[in-house]
Amino acid sequence: DFWISPFGYYILWQSIYLIKTEVVSKKKLEYNTEIMTSLRWMTRKKDSASYKLLSVFGEHHQLPTFVAIQAVYTLVTFLGIPLLWHSIWLHTIYLGVIFIIALANGATYYFHIFAKRYIEEIGKLVVEEEKLGNNNNTK
Repeated sequence: DFWISPFGYYILWQSIYLIKTEVVSKKKLEYNTEIMTSLRWMTRKKDSASYKLLSVFGEHHQLPTFVAIQAVYTLVTFLGIPLLWHSIWLHTIYLGVIFIIALANGATYYFHIFAKRYIEEIGKLVVEEEKLGNNNNTK
């Protein structure tokens, strides 16, 4: 009961996604290889683990392999649902862990972005100072 309805929605979503990427937008995606789909993202580097895993049955079978692995992954993630449903403590701990991970990821992202921008700004100031210093020395 915990798996039937959610997996039905997963199958509906996966079907719509495949119709969109493999039928409706097929020509557009073939023409513009810069547009990233999940499969393209995971198979963009031939030496990556995801490429090797999805190519285990051959390159021509990457899409069905991707769909099958994703379906199995989805089902595996459903295994913990009854435990979380029946235990408020496990549910609370689970949500707390997700919150902490999201918080850490967000903080790390912002730290890297702002640090990078700060370094770029400092670099621009140094270049401007050097130009001003060179202009003052040549006068």
